Amino acid sequence: MKTFEDAGFWLDSVRGLVQHEPDIYLVANRVDESGKRAVSKQLAMQFARKSRVHYHEVSAKTHKGVPELLEKIASRILGKTVPVVPTEARKETYAQQRACLGCMLV
Repeated sequence: MKTFEDAGFWLDSVRGLVQHEPDIYLVANRVDESGKRAVSKQLAMQFARKSRVHYHEVSAKTHKGVPELLEKIASRILGKTVPVVPTEARKETYAQQRACLGCMLV
């Protein structure tokens, strides 16, 4: 519950560091343990709407929702990426990162 209570502080902190509206994701974990839920789905979704952030539920234990979340994030990144020419020193790392991102989308 403490993590959820502090979410507003962290959102304000992140938004204070950038000059544009960042894509922020509020991710509820442990949805496989619904009986132990400290924050209701309704409250979390209401907070996400009010705070203008994306909301997603996952279970790190069972991987439920994780692939969909990664695909959503990768799609948003790729849709907003501005093509740049990497420096010579970064070309290999850049190619590896692009290959790994492609693997996530498969």
